[in-house]
Amino acid sequence: MEIWIYIRELPTAGCRLIRFSALLIFTLVLAWNTFGQVKIEWDKGKAISITLPPSPLSESEWSVILTGKSTPISGKWQFTMEDVRFTPVLPFTPNLSYDVWLDGEKIESFIPAGAKGEKTSVLRIFPTTDTVPANLLKIYISFSSVMGEHFSEDFISVTNQFGDFLDNIFLPLKPELWNEHHDMLTLWLDPGRIKRELGPNKHWGNPLEEGSSYTIHLSSSWKDKNGRSLDQRYVKTIIAKKSDRVRPDISRWKILAPESSTKQTLEIEFDGPMDYILAKECLFVKRDGKEVPGITELDSSQMTWYFSAEESWAKGIYEIEVESRLEDLAGNNLNRLFDEEIKPGKQLPAEETYSRFFVIK
Repeated sequence: MEIWIYIRELPTAGCRLIRFSALLIFTLVLAWNTFGQVKIEWDKGKAISITLPPSPLSESEWSVILTGKSTPISGKWQFTMEDVRFTPVLPFTPNLSYDVWLDGEKIESFIPAGAKGEKTSVLRIFPTTDTVPANLLKIYISFSSVMGEHFSEDFISVTNQFGDFLDNIFLPLKPELWNEHHDMLTLWLDPGRIKRELGPNKHWGNPLEEGSSYTIHLSSSWKDKNGRSLDQRYVKTIIAKKSDRVRPDISRWKILAPESSTKQTLEIEFDGPMDYILAKECLFVKRDGKEVPGITELDSSQMTWYFSAEESWAKGIYEIEVESRLEDLAGNNLNRLFDEEIKPGKQLPAEETYSRFFVIK
């Protein structure tokens, strides 16, 4: 398909006929749509319509299809400068998956929650500890459902112990750091203010001050992908202690090995609280070079790592392999400190992994 457009050339009064490839326009439209999620509109507990970002393409190129099916759902399309709206003849069925198609390509999926379904809640805010180093690097927020494409800064605020609202605490990232399922958000405290001797640190100081307390506020108006607000307002108070400028050292970890022929949990006590996400991604249990399948978890202090193997433990020598990118709460990894200055000629550890061994008798 090709599109012809008349463009008036200046300074003459003539017109020139320009031909554009529809593929280019489609690519632009698709790229635009990836910045926004489907927004579901509700009325009396029923999902009556959806809206998407505006598009120049016509109704014939759009369709909404039940996932796994091939027949488009009957309904009315409306196109305005603000959005594209689709209203089905009958409301969308709760808890079923629907796909939005544009010019033969699936661009989005959505699942209307049940009319009596539970609202989205905040499962946990990491770190789960109440005390954190003053040079804390990251905060994670875990939700019970897929969240909408809203800027978190509109729903997150931080106050100090005197109730004053604080600005420039978090690094403003666009796009924001969501996980693949869009139900966990990563917030970086401004690294420029954490790293000593950098301009932002000299000008504004560290985001958190040692000995002070801070409260993180999450607004109940924050909506999930289905347009439903959080079930309540959430707050978490943390106290900043002395900054942590010591690298994690696996030689100081305590390994509590399980007994053979059991499914007892393997436990590792770290030398300090570790980053929750990285601790679940960077540690592996191996035997004879092969990974032992199982499930990992951390305790509420983020200092103890648990591993539950799928099968009973056999006697033998086991390896705990740790990727060097594992970080503590201050962003210090196994090779270097987060704000360590790299001077010319200075050699830093370059190992990709470190190992500890234990024996099951």
